[in-house]
Amino acid sequence: MMKTVSFDTILAQTKKQITLVMGEGVSLSYPLPDLQAGRKTDRFFLYQKGLRSPEGPRPFALLTLDHDTGAVLAYADARLQDFMGPEHQPWNKRISYALDKSVTVQDVQAEQATLRKLYPDIRRIAFQDTLTEQEADLLHTFVSLMEHAGPEGLQPYYKTMGENFYGWVKEHV
Repeated sequence: MMKTVSFDTILAQTKKQITLVMGEGVSLSYPLPDLQAGRKTDRFFLYQKGLRSPEGPRPFALLTLDHDTGAVLAYADARLQDFMGPEHQPWNKRISYALDKSVTVQDVQAEQATLRKLYPDIRRIAFQDTLTEQEADLLHTFVSLMEHAGPEGLQPYYKTMGENFYGWVKEHV
């Protein structure tokens, strides 16, 4: 039986592996918990980082990791298996990475830091049948931040990647 690994360790290992395989130019999205065949997982999409213009290539892959160990369970390259479905073809569709002009960069950075801080608790409570009031408040905060802490152009990718998670959220928020 494999030992459960902390999410911080899983994230550090995953970032290292992505950099080794794909180089410095690839970023991981915020993670979302998911259920795949009844198994708890963490999912990320991958996209090019360091964009110098407000538009760039859309996320190009979906990565699914085991919740307990961080082992790679699936990697789907959008050119072969597009996790967004046929309505988002072609896979190389450009999207906007522009941030909402009504918020400052410092505000976005603070929201992003809060998301990273909340995620280990979110993944722990995700898909529970019942939540305490404190857990429900935490979930509400996390979902609100997910909607505002990144570019609007990435929101459809989060909604698709986390379809099971957001379905569960609707039952508890």
